[in-house]
Amino acid sequence: MRSIWNGAISFGLVSIPIKLMNATESHAVSFRQIHTEDGGRIRYRKVCELEDREVSQSEIGKAYEDADGSMIPITDEDLSHLPIPTARTIEIVAFVPQERIDPLQMGSAYYLAASGAPAAKPYTLLREALKRSNRVAVAKFALRGRERLGMLRVVGDAIAMHGLLWPDEVRAPEDVAPRLRGHRPRPGTGPRGRPDGHAGRDRPGRPARRVPRGAGGGRRRQGGRRGAPAGPPRRRRPARCWT
Repeated sequence: MRSIWNGAISFGLVSIPIKLMNATESHAVSFRQIHTEDGGRIRYRKVCELEDREVSQSEIGKAYEDADGSMIPITDEDLSHLPIPTARTIEIVAFVPQERIDPLQMGSAYYLAASGAPAAKPYTLLREALKRSNRVAVAKFALRGRERLGMLRVVGDAIAMHGLLWPDEVRAPEDVAPRLRGHRPRPGTGPRGRPDGHAGRDRPGRPARRVPRGAGGGRRRQGGRRGAPAGPPRRRRPARCWT
């Protein structure tokens, strides 16, 4: 595999020279655009909108677009002087259980290969330490002029790294789950808005009956409602027989 980045893994006083290689490859089928009348290829040309002419690659640079639409040119030399301490270093900042990493943050995957014979022993020690602790390493590194987060874990006999999104780059799942009209359950409530454990006390669809303490003495008296004075027992009417 061809390396795309050379640097070193750094933690504490230890530095391990490594090479970064892509761990995945795409097998997607791609199509070309053609002119339907004669089958000619459709190609895009890079045109300067001020001069209205095609420009070559050597004439193209980078710029940052400000809020007012103005362009601020940025050269490769400017980017090389940016104060990024992890420009050529994968700096391990913590060892955490893998379940602490939100899968929504995980992005591209890379393999880290030891660069040269002197890197083999510390590379193996780091790999075995990750295996024994059953943890992953969270690191910071810079790739293509941008500082990123990464997660190092063991895959077979190699160390792999997953690029991670920063926490503020993950959207909250607002307005994703369906909402039933007129149904807003509060936290810790049952399916009908009752506290958990009280869902079966009342008849479904009817509000719970609230009786203040002291009303009716707490017992149902004979012959009437709760709290009504007791009266003589009612006589039953004899059953009628129809002939």
